Amino acid sequence: TEKLTIFGGVASPATSGTGANGNFAIESSNSNSLYFGSYLSSPYGCWIQVSDLSNQALTYPLILQPNGGNVGVGTTSPAASTTLTLNGNQAGLALSRNIGTDTTFTFSTDYAKMYLRDSVGADYTMTWQNDGKVGIGTTNPTNNLVVYEAGNAGLTIATGTGNTGNIHFADGTSGNESYRGIIQYNHSEDALKLAT
Repeated sequence: TEKLTIFGGVASPATSGTGANGNFAIESSNSNSLYFGSYLSSPYGCWIQVSDLSNQALTYPLILQPNGGNVGVGTTSPAASTTLTLNGNQAGLALSRNIGTDTTFTFSTDYAKMYLRDSVGADYTMTWQNDGKVGIGTTNPTNNLVVYEAGNAGLTIATGTGNTGNIHFADGTSGNESYRGIIQYNHSEDALKLAT
């Protein structure tokens, strides 16, 4: 039922020379060109690469919707400029420099939470719930901020030697309502103070 079928070989995109190893190309007189191809090995994906037709070592940006409009991945109805819809328990977004043994960080979601996890640890690093609660080291924060570590844990507020570190207890967001009670460490005096 396809109107156009292109059948070709399989190969990774070239990183040098003049041939891109693709099955379909849109080449320009300015040399910046768009190539489509298929991988030979697992997971047998297909690739898109923008590069220079005379030197595949030169790469260029792949631009989607330059005049506006949403982009959807895994959805036909993107509700934001970029909408990523997960399938089951798949990781939603992975961030990596792809250099050596650098850590890869992944974001994923379920019906009420967003998770951040690294590729090394067995547990999720951070969790954001739709009720505003945040967990570090736990996926089930029961308070506004929960920090969990199976061993010793701590919280550090670091400032310059002539400054103060403060924890404010507030019943409002402006004026003196934003600091009804204060725990303060004054570094210039080497003094810990409690104030209301």
